[in-house]
Amino acid sequence: TLDSANLPFLSNLVDSFTGGNVFVAEVFFVNVREHTGVKFGGRIGHVEDPKSGVPVETMVHGEISFRVVDPEKLIVGLVGMGRAESYQVRSWMKEHVLKVVRDRIAELFVKNKWPLLEVTSGAFTEEIETDVLGGLDQHVASYGLDIVRLGNFVIAIDEEDAANLKRLYTDAAYLRTVGGVES
Repeated sequence: TLDSANLPFLSNLVDSFTGGNVFVAEVFFVNVREHTGVKFGGRIGHVEDPKSGVPVETMVHGEISFRVVDPEKLIVGLVGMGRAESYQVRSWMKEHVLKVVRDRIAELFVKNKWPLLEVTSGAFTEEIETDVLGGLDQHVASYGLDIVRLGNFVIAIDEEDAANLKRLYTDAAYLRTVGGVES
């Protein structure tokens, strides 16, 4: 409890000069519930499809949910002593998530040599989400935040690129069949 009695012999003198306003305090309210439905999305960039060798423009979009697990770290590390609305934290979070998602997804595509049509079909969504969540946590933990989950997470490619890949896959399958018959 803050009280002028904490300064026993000086309290009357201090009260006469300050009008009793000795202690100045700031109160911060931090919502620690899970914030859901924070949408993100954007370009990943050109990724070479390992099955065809064709570079394809890839995109990602989805939603995240996050919560504040350490309000002090959030205020000191990110928000500062000024007034900050939750939409400002969400906006920063969306940009940060997109940056990490781009990096992690591109790295997964290259290392695992996943065919892009299989990725866009959702065949690797669980693996990608797990990796992305792990990557995100290490970037936001120092701000007292926790990314709880990803939702409606979709990796997409342009319709024209998808049609080109399907055509190339079909042609390659035909050539393998024809080549196999003649051998």
